[in-house]
Amino acid sequence: MKASNPNPNPCPGCGGPSIQRSCRTVTPIVRTLYFQCKDVRCGCGFSAQLEVTHVI
Repeated sequence: MKASNPNPNPCPGCGGPSIQRSCRTVTPIVRTLYFQCKDVRCGCGFSAQLEVTHVI
């Protein structure tokens, strides 16, 4: 299945595209993801958390 959103993690600073730089496992079901804005004029770095909430 192809993703419908071409920019699933937009930069919170400018709204432009970002790239995931790294991730860190917090617990077996939680990871912290680290992103960098692709726009060098913005340069925003930010993190997000990904949590498994359901197992099917």
